[in-house]
Amino acid sequence: MFRSLSSSSLFVTLLFFLLNASIVFAAPWGTPGPFYQRNGVHIVSLSVDMKVPDVPNNFGLSDTIFIWPAVQPGSGLQDADPQNIGNGVLVPSLTYGRSCAPGGASAGKSWWISGQYLNVPAQTNDPNFAGCHGGDVMAVEPGELISCTINNVGGSIWTQSCHRPSGQSVSFTIDMQGQQMNWVDLTVWKSSSRVDKLWDFPVLFYNINFKTSTAMPAANCLVPDSGDDFLAQGSRLSADKRMCSLDALVFWGPNADPVTSIPPA
Repeated sequence: MFRSLSSSSLFVTLLFFLLNASIVFAAPWGTPGPFYQRNGVHIVSLSVDMKVPDVPNNFGLSDTIFIWPAVQPGSGLQDADPQNIGNGVLVPSLTYGRSCAPGGASAGKSWWISGQYLNVPAQTNDPNFAGCHGGDVMAVEPGELISCTINNVGGSIWTQSCHRPSGQSVSFTIDMQGQQMNWVDLTVWKSSSRVDKLWDFPVLFYNINFKTSTAMPAANCLVPDSGDDFLAQGSRLSADKRMCSLDALVFWGPNADPVTSIPPA
């Protein structure tokens, strides 16, 4: 989940699965924050706006980059995975290029998004949860602000929904069979070391909010305003300690120019 940032070197290995068994993925970039919970504190909702980047330079048909907000069980596997589903991820993935998600195999050189559940390679004892699952695909345009939510809507049911400024939307609902979610991810994955080198644009998230079942420690929410390759604004924890918020976050790869300020949404 995390690149080795000044405050997050412990988290490099949190996302250990791949999105497509035929591809060896380059290391991910991700949030500077310690957005993981333990000791019975579970994620119940996540909302975030993502700015669609420009069309990447020099990407070929086999080059794919994924930008996502996501939740996954992580430490919840210890006490909240009754069906042994494993450490898959609920993820509305903003994608440029092709992927293993339903509808993603025929994607071309454009940005698109869909709600997904990914457990690849299959870290699960249940074949119904192995591999790539998802809902309808929606094309999006550079510069658009895409609003996405991931919600536990009752019992084991989780729903993802993403909306364009035009009102067009896609959604995906899945029954996670009693599994709890403990970690929040804001991440970029690249399909190869070639894409890692080609990634030269900043990634922008706005209006990030996640809610937990019970009070979370401040250390599991608050992030600094800057690091080696990120800027953040408005990190705060609600009075009841159940809502963690971040007004804006930008991070960039090794070949991108450093960002000196976060542009307005």
